[in-house]
Amino acid sequence: MRRWPWILLVTTKATDTLFVALLNGALPLTAKLMRAIQRHDPHFHPNVQSMIVSRYGSSREPGKPHLVTDLPPDYRVLTGRHVVLLDDLVRRWRHH
Repeated sequence: MRRWPWILLVTTKATDTLFVALLNGALPLTAKLMRAIQRHDPHFHPNVQSMIVSRYGSSREPGKPHLVTDLPPDYRVLTGRHVVLLDDLVRRWRHH
């Protein structure tokens, strides 16, 4: 985590970057990352928005992911933006 804020600042500061947190799991990661970015550059104010995607329906059985809450209307057009998607999922790759 120590290198993330520096890398993100170097690659995103001069751009129209949008940080999108997938809720609810990404909240702790997003908060930690934003604090770290502010420590590195107190004058950089990242644009953070959130959306909710779920794999669970009323049966609580996992299924196909579906959008529960979209980005606010002003942020739905991503053309020309740099988007950093923040999520807490870690995939474990298995060798067969």
